[in-house]
Amino acid sequence: MNKKLVLFTSSFPYEGGEQFLETEINYLSKEFEEVIIVPLKYHKNKRETPSNIKVVDDIGKSSRTYFKRVMSLFSKYFFFNIKLNIKYNKKLAIDMFYILKIKKWLEVYCNDENVEETVFYSYWFSAATSALSITKNKNKNIKYITRVHGGDLYEQIHGFDFFPFRKKVFENINKVYSISTDGKKHLINKYGDTDKIEISRLGVMQSKSLSKYSSDKVIRIASCSSLIPVKRVHIIIDALKLIEKQNIDIEWSHIGSGYLEKDIKEKVKMIFFEHVKVNFLGFMPNKNVYEFYKNNYIDLFVNVSASEGVPVSIMEAQSYRVPVAATNVGGNSEIVDDDNGKLLSVNNTAAELSEVILDIYKNQDKWLLKKEKSYENWNTKYKASENYNNFAQHLKEL
Repeated sequence: MNKKLVLFTSSFPYEGGEQFLETEINYLSKEFEEVIIVPLKYHKNKRETPSNIKVVDDIGKSSRTYFKRVMSLFSKYFFFNIKLNIKYNKKLAIDMFYILKIKKWLEVYCNDENVEETVFYSYWFSAATSALSITKNKNKNIKYITRVHGGDLYEQIHGFDFFPFRKKVFENINKVYSISTDGKKHLINKYGDTDKIEISRLGVMQSKSLSKYSSDKVIRIASCSSLIPVKRVHIIIDALKLIEKQNIDIEWSHIGSGYLEKDIKEKVKMIFFEHVKVNFLGFMPNKNVYEFYKNNYIDLFVNVSASEGVPVSIMEAQSYRVPVAATNVGGNSEIVDDDNGKLLSVNNTAAELSEVILDIYKNQDKWLLKKEKSYENWNTKYKASENYNNFAQHLKEL
Protein backbone atom coordinates (compact mmCIF):
# COMPACT_ATOMS: atom_id res chain seq x y z
CA MET A 1 0.00 0.00 0.00
CA ASN A 2 1.22 3.49 -0.79
CA LYS A 3 2.15 5.60 2.21
CA LYS A 4 2.95 8.98 0.68
CA LEU A 5 1.18 11.27 -1.79
CA VAL A 6 2.83 14.10 -3.73
CA LEU A 7 0.18 16.50 -5.04
CA PHE A 8 0.97 19.13 -7.69
CA THR A 9 -1.42 22.09 -7.72
CA SER A 10 -1.65 25.46 -9.42
CA SER A 11 -1.58 27.44 -6.16
CA PHE A 12 -3.34 25.45 -3.41
CA PRO A 13 -3.05 25.68 -0.40
CA TYR A 14 -2.43 29.36 -1.13
CA GLU A 15 -5.41 31.56 -1.87
CA GLY A 16 -6.27 32.40 -5.44
CA GLY A 17 -8.28 29.42 -6.63
CA GLU A 18 -8.80 25.64 -6.35
CA GLN A 19 -11.28 26.11 -3.51
CA PHE A 20 -12.65 22.63 -4.20
CA LEU A 21 -9.36 21.12 -2.98
CA GLU A 22 -10.14 22.42 0.51
CA THR A 23 -12.57 19.52 0.89
CA GLU A 24 -10.70 16.82 -1.03
CA ILE A 25 -7.44 17.33 0.87
CA ASN A 26 -9.08 16.19 4.11
CA TYR A 27 -9.89 12.78 2.60
CA LEU A 28 -6.45 12.40 1.05
CA SER A 29 -4.77 13.17 4.37
CA LYS A 30 -6.74 10.38 6.08
CA GLU A 31 -5.57 7.71 3.63
CA PHE A 32 -1.87 8.64 3.40
CA GLU A 33 0.69 8.96 6.20
CA GLU A 34 2.06 12.10 4.58
CA VAL A 35 0.82 14.38 1.79
CA ILE A 36 3.31 16.71 0.13
CA ILE A 37 1.73 19.59 -1.79
CA VAL A 38 3.84 21.24 -4.48
CA PRO A 39 2.11 24.43 -5.72
CA LEU A 40 3.42 25.92 -8.95
CA LYS A 41 2.57 29.43 -7.78
CA TYR A 42 3.16 31.09 -4.43
CA HIS A 43 0.97 33.60 -2.60
CA LYS A 44 1.17 35.16 0.84
CA ASN A 45 -2.15 33.94 2.25
CA LYS A 46 -2.21 30.24 3.06
CA ARG A 47 -5.29 28.16 3.84
CA GLU A 48 -5.43 25.71 6.71
CA THR A 49 -4.57 22.09 5.98
CA PRO A 50 -4.47 18.86 8.07
CA SER A 51 -1.44 18.26 10.29
CA ASN A 52 0.19 15.62 8.06
CA ILE A 53 0.32 18.00 5.08
CA LYS A 54 3.70 19.35 4.04
CA VAL A 55 3.90 22.24 1.58
CA VAL A 56 7.02 22.53 -0.59
CA ASP A 57 7.40 25.97 -2.18
CA ASP A 58 10.57 25.35 -4.19
CA ILE A 59 8.87 25.75 -7.56
CA GLY A 60 6.38 28.43 -6.54
CA LYS A 61 9.09 30.64 -5.06
CA SER A 62 11.68 30.00 -7.75
CA SER A 63 12.77 32.90 -9.91
CA ARG A 64 10.65 33.56 -12.99
CA THR A 65 13.06 35.87 -14.80
CA TYR A 66 12.73 36.34 -18.53
CA PHE A 67 16.19 34.84 -18.95
CA LYS A 68 15.12 31.53 -17.40
CA ARG A 69 11.91 31.53 -19.41
CA VAL A 70 13.83 32.04 -22.66
CA MET A 71 16.38 29.36 -21.77
CA SER A 72 13.58 26.81 -21.30
CA LEU A 73 12.72 27.22 -24.99
CA PHE A 74 16.03 25.65 -25.96
CA SER A 75 14.89 22.30 -24.58
CA LYS A 76 14.59 19.43 -27.05
CA TYR A 77 11.04 18.89 -25.79
CA PHE A 78 10.06 22.34 -27.05
CA PHE A 79 11.49 21.85 -30.55
CA PHE A 80 10.00 18.36 -30.94
CA ASN A 81 6.51 19.70 -30.21
CA ILE A 82 6.52 23.11 -31.90
CA LYS A 83 3.76 23.69 -34.49
CA LEU A 84 2.60 26.40 -36.88
CA ASN A 85 0.07 27.67 -34.36
CA ILE A 86 0.76 30.79 -32.31
CA LYS A 87 -1.64 29.91 -29.50
CA TYR A 88 -0.30 26.37 -29.28
CA ASN A 89 3.32 27.54 -29.16
CA LYS A 90 2.52 30.15 -26.53
CA LYS A 91 1.06 27.49 -24.25
CA LEU A 92 3.93 25.16 -25.08
CA ALA A 93 6.44 27.84 -24.08
CA ILE A 94 4.71 28.48 -20.75
CA ASP A 95 4.43 24.74 -20.08
CA MET A 96 8.11 24.21 -20.90
CA PHE A 97 9.20 26.62 -18.19
CA TYR A 98 7.24 24.70 -15.56
CA ILE A 99 8.01 21.25 -16.98
CA LEU A 100 11.76 21.78 -16.60
CA LYS A 101 11.32 23.20 -13.09
CA ILE A 102 9.15 20.27 -11.97
CA LYS A 103 11.40 17.73 -13.70
CA LYS A 104 14.41 19.04 -11.80
CA TRP A 105 12.48 18.89 -8.50
CA LEU A 106 11.34 15.34 -9.23
CA GLU A 107 14.88 14.17 -9.92
CA VAL A 108 16.00 15.34 -6.48
CA TYR A 109 12.93 13.84 -4.80
CA CYS A 110 13.36 10.46 -6.51
CA ASN A 111 16.98 10.29 -5.42
CA ASP A 112 16.12 10.99 -1.78
CA GLU A 113 12.81 9.15 -1.28
CA ASN A 114 11.35 5.69 -1.83
CA VAL A 115 9.17 6.23 -4.89
CA GLU A 116 7.77 2.71 -4.69
CA GLU A 117 5.65 3.84 -1.72
CA THR A 118 4.67 7.16 -3.29
CA VAL A 119 1.85 8.19 -5.61
CA PHE A 120 2.30 11.39 -7.64
CA TYR A 121 -0.93 13.24 -8.31
CA SER A 122 -1.30 16.17 -10.71
CA TYR A 123 -4.54 18.00 -9.95
CA TRP A 124 -4.64 19.37 -13.52
CA PHE A 125 -3.63 17.62 -16.75
CA SER A 126 -0.83 20.14 -17.15
CA ALA A 127 2.90 20.77 -16.99
CA ALA A 128 3.22 18.64 -13.86
CA THR A 129 1.67 15.66 -15.67
CA SER A 130 4.11 16.08 -18.57
CA ALA A 131 7.09 16.40 -16.22
CA LEU A 132 6.06 13.19 -14.45
CA SER A 133 5.84 11.40 -17.79
CA ILE A 134 9.35 12.52 -18.78
CA THR A 135 10.70 11.51 -15.35
CA LYS A 136 9.10 8.07 -15.60
CA ASN A 137 11.09 7.41 -18.80
CA LYS A 138 14.13 7.13 -16.53
CA ASN A 139 12.45 5.82 -13.38
CA LYS A 140 9.90 3.13 -14.22
CA ASN A 141 8.88 2.72 -10.55
CA ILE A 142 7.07 6.04 -10.51
CA LYS A 143 3.27 5.81 -10.13
CA TYR A 144 1.42 8.93 -11.20
CA ILE A 145 -2.13 10.01 -12.02
CA THR A 146 -3.91 13.16 -13.04
CA ARG A 147 -7.37 14.63 -12.82
CA VAL A 148 -8.74 16.40 -15.89
CA HIS A 149 -11.44 19.06 -15.67
CA GLY A 150 -12.41 21.49 -18.43
CA GLY A 151 -9.79 24.04 -19.40
CA ASP A 152 -7.17 21.28 -19.29
CA LEU A 153 -9.41 18.94 -21.29
CA TYR A 154 -11.04 20.69 -24.26
CA GLU A 155 -8.47 21.82 -26.83
CA GLN A 156 -10.87 24.10 -28.68
CA ILE A 157 -10.93 26.47 -25.72
CA HIS A 158 -7.31 27.30 -26.48
CA GLY A 159 -7.56 27.26 -30.26
CA PHE A 160 -5.63 24.12 -31.20
CA ASP A 161 -6.21 20.45 -31.88
CA PHE A 162 -3.90 18.73 -29.40
CA PHE A 163 -2.35 19.59 -26.05
CA PRO A 164 1.46 19.47 -25.93
CA PHE A 165 2.97 16.11 -24.87
CA ARG A 166 -0.40 14.50 -24.17
CA LYS A 167 -0.03 11.47 -26.43
CA LYS A 168 3.29 10.62 -24.78
CA VAL A 169 1.78 11.04 -21.32
CA PHE A 170 -0.80 8.34 -22.04
CA GLU A 171 2.01 5.86 -22.67
CA ASN A 172 3.37 6.22 -19.13
CA ILE A 173 0.56 7.35 -16.89
CA ASN A 174 -1.21 4.96 -14.48
CA LYS A 175 -4.63 6.62 -14.47
CA VAL A 176 -6.42 9.65 -15.88
CA TYR A 177 -9.46 10.60 -13.80
CA SER A 178 -12.05 12.66 -15.66
CA ILE A 179 -14.54 14.56 -13.52
CA SER A 180 -17.29 13.91 -16.08
CA THR A 181 -18.60 11.31 -18.50
CA ASP A 182 -18.31 13.84 -21.30
CA GLY A 183 -14.66 14.30 -20.40
CA LYS A 184 -14.01 10.57 -20.58
CA LYS A 185 -15.69 10.36 -24.00
CA HIS A 186 -13.57 13.27 -25.23
CA LEU A 187 -10.34 11.59 -24.09
CA ILE A 188 -11.31 8.29 -25.71
CA ASN A 189 -12.07 10.05 -29.00
CA LYS A 190 -8.67 11.73 -28.90
CA TYR A 191 -6.40 9.03 -27.50
CA GLY A 192 -8.27 5.75 -27.86
CA ASP A 193 -10.22 3.55 -25.47
CA THR A 194 -8.06 2.48 -22.56
CA ASP A 195 -8.62 1.27 -19.01
CA LYS A 196 -6.36 4.12 -17.88
CA ILE A 197 -9.28 6.55 -18.26
CA GLU A 198 -11.78 6.54 -15.40
CA ILE A 199 -14.46 8.84 -14.02
CA SER A 200 -14.02 10.31 -10.57
CA ARG A 201 -16.51 13.06 -9.82
CA LEU A 202 -15.83 16.02 -7.59
CA GLY A 203 -18.13 16.75 -4.68
CA VAL A 204 -19.10 19.17 -1.93
CA MET A 205 -19.99 18.71 1.71
CA GLN A 206 -23.54 18.37 2.92
CA SER A 207 -25.07 21.73 3.77
CA LYS A 208 -26.13 22.45 7.33
CA SER A 209 -29.28 24.18 6.13
CA LEU A 210 -31.21 24.45 2.87
CA SER A 211 -31.99 27.55 0.84
CA LYS A 212 -35.58 28.74 1.06
CA TYR A 213 -37.85 29.98 -1.69
CA SER A 214 -38.50 33.73 -1.87
CA SER A 215 -42.00 34.50 -0.61
CA ASP A 216 -42.09 38.27 -1.19
CA LYS A 217 -42.48 38.18 -5.00
CA VAL A 218 -38.82 39.10 -5.49
CA ILE A 219 -36.95 36.63 -7.73
CA ARG A 220 -33.46 36.09 -6.34
CA ILE A 221 -30.78 34.63 -8.57
CA ALA A 222 -27.10 33.93 -7.92
CA SER A 223 -24.02 33.23 -10.01
CA CYS A 224 -20.49 32.31 -9.03
CA SER A 225 -17.55 32.54 -11.43
CA SER A 226 -14.52 34.52 -12.41
CA LEU A 227 -15.31 37.64 -14.40
CA ILE A 228 -13.54 36.57 -17.57
CA PRO A 229 -14.79 36.23 -21.19
CA VAL A 230 -15.48 32.48 -21.18
CA LYS A 231 -17.97 32.90 -18.30
CA ARG A 232 -20.14 35.30 -20.37
CA VAL A 233 -21.60 37.05 -17.31
CA HIS A 234 -22.75 39.87 -19.57
CA ILE A 235 -25.58 37.57 -20.76
CA ILE A 236 -27.08 37.67 -17.26
CA ILE A 237 -27.07 41.46 -17.33
CA ASP A 238 -28.71 41.54 -20.75
CA ALA A 239 -31.38 39.08 -19.57
CA LEU A 240 -32.16 41.24 -16.56
CA LYS A 241 -32.42 44.25 -18.85
CA LEU A 242 -35.13 42.45 -20.83
CA ILE A 243 -37.00 41.51 -17.65
CA GLU A 244 -36.79 45.10 -16.38
CA LYS A 245 -39.53 45.96 -18.85
CA GLN A 246 -41.86 43.44 -17.12
CA ASN A 247 -41.85 45.42 -13.83
CA ILE A 248 -40.79 42.32 -11.89
CA ASP A 249 -38.51 42.78 -8.90
CA ILE A 250 -35.28 40.81 -9.12
CA GLU A 251 -32.16 40.62 -6.99
CA TRP A 252 -28.98 39.26 -8.58
CA SER A 253 -25.90 38.41 -6.52
CA HIS A 254 -22.62 37.52 -8.20
CA ILE A 255 -19.71 35.87 -6.38
CA GLY A 256 -16.30 36.17 -8.00
CA SER A 257 -13.92 38.68 -9.51
CA GLY A 258 -11.66 38.99 -12.54
CA TYR A 259 -10.13 41.39 -15.00
CA LEU A 260 -13.53 42.16 -16.58
CA GLU A 261 -14.95 43.33 -13.26
CA LYS A 262 -14.69 47.04 -14.08
CA ASP A 263 -16.37 46.56 -17.47
CA ILE A 264 -19.15 44.42 -16.01
CA LYS A 265 -19.93 46.93 -13.27
CA GLU A 266 -19.90 49.79 -15.78
CA LYS A 267 -22.37 47.90 -17.97
CA VAL A 268 -24.76 47.59 -15.02
CA LYS A 269 -24.47 51.31 -14.22
CA MET A 270 -25.29 52.27 -17.81
CA ILE A 271 -28.64 50.43 -17.69
CA PHE A 272 -30.08 52.31 -14.68
CA PHE A 273 -32.09 49.39 -13.33
CA GLU A 274 -35.27 50.33 -11.46
CA HIS A 275 -36.63 46.85 -10.61
CA VAL A 276 -33.32 44.97 -10.44
CA LYS A 277 -30.93 45.07 -7.50
CA VAL A 278 -27.39 43.93 -8.28
CA ASN A 279 -24.88 42.75 -5.67
CA PHE A 280 -21.26 42.23 -6.70
CA LEU A 281 -19.85 40.25 -3.79
CA GLY A 282 -16.32 39.77 -5.13
CA PHE A 283 -14.08 36.81 -4.41
CA MET A 284 -15.16 34.72 -1.43
CA PRO A 285 -13.37 31.94 0.44
CA ASN A 286 -15.21 28.64 0.16
CA LYS A 287 -16.67 28.83 3.67
CA ASN A 288 -18.11 32.28 2.94
CA VAL A 289 -19.84 30.96 -0.18
CA TYR A 290 -21.58 28.38 2.00
CA GLU A 291 -22.56 31.08 4.48
CA PHE A 292 -24.08 33.07 1.64
CA TYR A 293 -26.35 30.17 0.62
CA LYS A 294 -27.19 29.45 4.23
CA ASN A 295 -28.29 33.01 5.02
CA ASN A 296 -30.01 34.08 1.79
CA TYR A 297 -33.08 33.16 -0.23
CA ILE A 298 -31.98 31.92 -3.66
CA ASP A 299 -34.47 30.90 -6.35
CA LEU A 300 -32.06 30.14 -9.20
CA PHE A 301 -28.35 29.63 -9.77
CA VAL A 302 -27.15 30.69 -13.23
CA ASN A 303 -24.16 29.46 -15.23
CA VAL A 304 -23.86 30.81 -18.78
CA SER A 305 -20.25 29.77 -19.52
CA ALA A 306 -19.12 28.95 -23.05
CA SER A 307 -17.10 26.01 -21.68
CA GLU A 308 -17.15 23.95 -18.49
CA GLY A 309 -16.11 20.66 -16.97
CA VAL A 310 -18.63 20.03 -14.20
CA PRO A 311 -18.70 23.22 -12.11
CA VAL A 312 -18.26 22.83 -8.37
CA SER A 313 -20.28 26.04 -8.08
CA ILE A 314 -23.32 24.14 -9.39
CA MET A 315 -22.72 21.31 -6.90
CA GLU A 316 -22.62 23.86 -4.10
CA ALA A 317 -25.90 25.42 -5.20
CA GLN A 318 -27.59 22.03 -5.48
CA SER A 319 -26.37 21.00 -2.03
CA TYR A 320 -28.39 23.96 -0.72
CA ARG A 321 -31.48 22.96 -2.74
CA VAL A 322 -31.12 25.65 -5.40
CA PRO A 323 -32.29 24.86 -8.96
CA VAL A 324 -29.83 25.67 -11.76
CA ALA A 325 -29.93 27.11 -15.27
CA ALA A 326 -26.72 26.22 -17.12
CA THR A 327 -25.29 26.14 -20.63
CA ASN A 328 -25.31 22.72 -22.25
CA VAL A 329 -21.52 22.46 -22.57
CA GLY A 330 -18.96 20.02 -21.17
CA GLY A 331 -20.41 17.97 -18.35
CA ASN A 332 -23.20 20.41 -17.44
CA SER A 333 -25.83 18.06 -18.87
CA GLU A 334 -24.70 15.46 -16.31
CA ILE A 335 -25.62 17.71 -13.40
CA VAL A 336 -28.47 19.88 -14.77
CA ASP A 337 -31.67 18.75 -16.48
CA ASP A 338 -35.35 19.68 -16.74
CA ASP A 339 -36.07 17.98 -13.42
CA ASN A 340 -33.69 20.10 -11.31
CA GLY A 341 -33.46 23.24 -13.43
CA LYS A 342 -32.99 24.12 -17.08
CA LEU A 343 -30.28 23.39 -19.63
CA LEU A 344 -29.66 26.40 -21.85
CA SER A 345 -28.56 26.06 -25.46
CA VAL A 346 -24.84 26.09 -26.25
CA ASN A 347 -25.10 29.57 -27.76
CA ASN A 348 -27.65 30.78 -25.25
CA THR A 349 -28.96 34.31 -25.42
CA ALA A 350 -30.27 36.86 -22.97
CA ALA A 351 -33.78 36.18 -24.27
CA GLU A 352 -33.50 32.46 -23.47
CA LEU A 353 -32.27 33.11 -19.94
CA SER A 354 -34.91 35.77 -19.33
CA GLU A 355 -37.63 33.24 -20.22
CA VAL A 356 -36.31 30.87 -17.55
CA ILE A 357 -36.31 33.60 -14.91
CA LEU A 358 -39.83 34.69 -15.89
CA ASP A 359 -40.99 31.08 -15.66
CA ILE A 360 -39.98 31.06 -11.98
CA TYR A 361 -42.24 34.04 -11.44
CA LYS A 362 -45.16 32.44 -13.31
CA ASN A 363 -44.83 28.83 -12.15
CA GLN A 364 -43.62 28.81 -8.56
CA ASP A 365 -44.99 25.35 -7.78
CA LYS A 366 -42.97 23.82 -10.63
CA TRP A 367 -39.78 25.46 -9.42
CA LEU A 368 -40.41 24.42 -5.83
CA LEU A 369 -40.31 20.84 -7.08
CA LYS A 370 -37.09 21.58 -9.00
CA LYS A 371 -35.52 22.72 -5.73
CA GLU A 372 -36.13 19.31 -4.19
CA LYS A 373 -34.80 17.53 -7.30
CA SER A 374 -31.73 19.71 -7.26
CA TYR A 375 -30.83 18.63 -3.74
CA GLU A 376 -31.62 15.01 -4.64
CA ASN A 377 -29.18 15.18 -7.57
CA TRP A 378 -26.37 16.42 -5.33
CA ASN A 379 -27.13 13.71 -2.78
CA THR A 380 -26.95 11.01 -5.47
CA LYS A 381 -23.91 12.09 -7.51
CA TYR A 382 -21.85 14.82 -5.87
CA LYS A 383 -21.58 14.06 -2.17
CA ALA A 384 -17.98 14.74 -1.09
CA SER A 385 -17.94 12.09 1.63
CA GLU A 386 -18.50 9.34 -0.95
CA ASN A 387 -16.68 10.67 -4.02
CA TYR A 388 -13.47 11.79 -2.30
CA ASN A 389 -13.27 8.85 0.06
CA ASN A 390 -13.48 6.41 -2.88
CA PHE A 391 -10.94 8.41 -4.87
CA ALA A 392 -8.42 8.57 -2.01
CA GLN A 393 -8.69 4.80 -1.49
CA HIS A 394 -8.08 4.15 -5.20
CA LEU A 395 -4.89 6.20 -5.07
CA LYS A 396 -3.61 4.38 -2.01
CA GLU A 397 -4.13 1.02 -3.70
CA LEU A 398 -2.43 1.87 -7.03
